[in-house]
Amino acid sequence: MSPDEQNKLKVKLWLKQHRLDRNWLARACNVSKRTVDNWLSTPLPLPAKTLRLLEQIMSNAHPENSTTHTLPIPPRSPSPSQIFSIEIDLDRFRAYSKAALAEGLTLEEWVMKTLSASTSGPIPAKRIANE
Repeated sequence: MSPDEQNKLKVKLWLKQHRLDRNWLARACNVSKRTVDNWLSTPLPLPAKTLRLLEQIMSNAHPENSTTHTLPIPPRSPSPSQIFSIEIDLDRFRAYSKAALAEGLTLEEWVMKTLSASTSGPIPAKRIANE
């Protein structure tokens, strides 16, 4: 068994021991349940940042309080003050999600990081269409 498989098994066993489910873990990590499912059920390795977060949660959680979901949740970067939406096809969404996961980021964090990385201002629409 690879170290990554061992880590995933450790998380699954910890959840079972403490009578917690993936929905609880998703709330604790401030991600969707689907993201947690992807972490624990796909052959993709856990990103280092995700593994550190899971280890922190497992070491700091107080199972006796699990019914009230009291958990020291690591702080997340502040959300932007403006709301925007984009429309993309499913294949592109999956590619973006995979890229975010590979960097140990949520999709929102990855999008903001990617958009912020543009030092030349807004990305021309023609360039976006060709990506």
